Amino acid sequence: INLRNGSSPSSFGHGFLASGLVHVDLTCLAAPKPCFIIGGAHDVIFDPESMRQEYQRARHIYELHGRADDIDLYIDEDAGHEFTVKMASLVVEKMNRYLLGVTRSACSLQQSDIIDIPHEQLMSYPKNRVNFFTIYRDETIRLAAGRPRQTTPETVRKVLGLSAANPLPRQVTTLPNPAIVWYHQLEKLDLLLPESIHVPGLVISRPSAPERNPALLFIDDQGKWSWMKQGGPLTEAARLLQPEREANEPLVCSIDVAGWGEMTSDPTPYSLTPWVNIESHTAYLSNFSAKPIMGLRVRDALAALAYLRTRKDVDPKRIMIGGRGAGAIVALLTSSLDHEVTGVVCIDMLSHYGALTTQHPTNWNPDMYIANVLRHFDLPEVINSLTGQSVAVLNPRDATKQPVSQEVADKLYGTNRNKHVKVRCEFSEDAIKQEFLLFAQSAAERKATAD
Repeated sequence: INLRNGSSPSSFGHGFLASGLVHVDLTCLAAPKPCFIIGGAHDVIFDPESMRQEYQRARHIYELHGRADDIDLYIDEDAGHEFTVKMASLVVEKMNRYLLGVTRSACSLQQSDIIDIPHEQLMSYPKNRVNFFTIYRDETIRLAAGRPRQTTPETVRKVLGLSAANPLPRQVTTLPNPAIVWYHQLEKLDLLLPESIHVPGLVISRPSAPERNPALLFIDDQGKWSWMKQGGPLTEAARLLQPEREANEPLVCSIDVAGWGEMTSDPTPYSLTPWVNIESHTAYLSNFSAKPIMGLRVRDALAALAYLRTRKDVDPKRIMIGGRGAGAIVALLTSSLDHEVTGVVCIDMLSHYGALTTQHPTNWNPDMYIANVLRHFDLPEVINSLTGQSVAVLNPRDATKQPVSQEVADKLYGTNRNKHVKVRCEFSEDAIKQEFLLFAQSAAERKATAD
């Protein structure tokens, strides 16, 4: 998407691009309703040449309706990205014509006649009983009441925009001569998926392991190194610095999925402004194309699971998956599509997507939103469906990223009836790390049922 295409990504409708619709198509569909397009010749945001091209395309449709005079274009030769007095005057004249049915010029004004009104005087202070926030909150409650208690892999795939078959890496590249760190080795790998998609990762293992071992796949929204560096929990799980190997000691693989770590997108030029960030920009484009970014991340994680099962030092029947932050949601959704995973651990995860409609403002990046997800399922329903796997939810967070209480979490995840689910809330960072290590050990204790 060209940055100067006469469009703002925030106005893209869900799935429009997937359906072949752009803004000019909407203008054409609105014909023959009166339409007045205005812009500045020096506008660096909305390219005036693009506006002229869209106007000509839309005018053709108006001509077919016999209403060519009902669409017009005005480019202010002295204006940039602004709404000038001249533009405002022409808009008033158009409104007089189409709303009042009269030909009447606007009041004669110059730029010097315009005064700035303090912000607080411009606020309308509407009654706050019903607003966008309350509408979405009430709709969330209504949808939750009508959803089944469990979801299905088919539903998860559909919502995430994934195909029925799990992706397989076309090529695996590892750097020669992996670094030896005392009794372990650190491999740097790159998984090449179809369409030239790369999934970089790190693997901690013991060189020349005598048998197949459990494995832990981890996804962190802060990048693959975050929980691995400086003696982090992932290195503790791998028992780095311990000379003796234990039978249930896991190989640890931490990956960067789409948009995180090495795969983070570079900011755009407009990221220099305080109101633009790359996560919002990619989230808008994801919504526009009906390809949830979280679906791309789950795709990458599924490919990493497929890779681990090809390793001679990994027991394919003893692979667990975990994640932190939004990476925990990726891990949870991935486990719902791969029932051979023995367990999933979710750390500092958004408690449920419905929470985003109960608090404002939210502190989660918009690139982890999934369009229309609440029409089909929420995260507790995914957990309910994982009856064959161990599930640990450690320090779930609300929409503002504050810890959820144990009472709220137990009710949300139904821990009294879901015996396969362990929920720990409001723990210290050290306590959470210990719970994580205990989970990794217990999940790895499952014995292989096949070679």
